[in-house]
Amino acid sequence: MTYDQMYPNASPMEYKMKLLLGMRGFKTHDIHFRGDLNKKKRYLRCAYWEHIDKGSISYVSEHTGKKFEEEAIYDDDCGWKFSYHIL
Repeated sequence: MTYDQMYPNASPMEYKMKLLLGMRGFKTHDIHFRGDLNKKKRYLRCAYWEHIDKGSISYVSEHTGKKFEEEAIYDDDCGWKFSYHIL
């Protein structure tokens, strides 16, 4: 099962964000969106918590009008894990 099947885009805006990141060289099948049940917010992830460079986040922000807040969590087994909350 792919990320696209497990976590389908919830809106045309999410599809656009995925397309824009694809234009920046990311594999679109690695880009997915999830919901934060506690805060009822959506966030963007790349593959298994991979980092997305600031230039790519700025590119998506510029073309969608959405702002992002990077969240980094350190895991002893996996190292740094990144997600990007959509504001």
